[in-house]
Amino acid sequence: MGISDEAFKLEDWKMTKDRIKHFDDVLMRTRVEGIPIATALQAAAFVTAKDVGYIQTKIPFIGDPISLPVFSLIILASLAYLVPVLLLDILHFVLLKKAVEHAYDLEKQLGNKIQITHKLTSFWLTLLHTVGAYLIYGMIFAAGIYFAFFGANEILTPLKTLATGGH
Repeated sequence: MGISDEAFKLEDWKMTKDRIKHFDDVLMRTRVEGIPIATALQAAAFVTAKDVGYIQTKIPFIGDPISLPVFSLIILASLAYLVPVLLLDILHFVLLKKAVEHAYDLEKQLGNKIQITHKLTSFWLTLLHTVGAYLIYGMIFAAGIYFAFFGANEILTPLKTLATGGH
């Protein structure tokens, strides 16, 4: 005797809820571990700014080399690290949303006998989650770009003066 359609859908729903938990765990781990590492790298740029941050380095580029202070390179390294973190975040968030939509559909097909996904899912919560997460990434990227390219002189000039005794 085969499995009934309703039992099959219930097993599918259980596996989907397991996947939802997995994607949520990966998403939170990505954010909780990835974002602090990127901001720690930015903090390292400020910590080392007085000692080595103002030293200029030449980076080969198309045509002429680009001269950047070590401070800017450390900030740019933090942003380079943050890009794959953001991409992993987006991937797992999309997978999480797809799994939630699938569980939601299965609950409807089961005649709303199970309603946990219906009770916990809303357009506004998803929107708030999305906007909040990407505002955090946006602020880190904006601060990093500002400090790497525009704010380095304002930060490094006084530090260089302190480090060299005004000479």
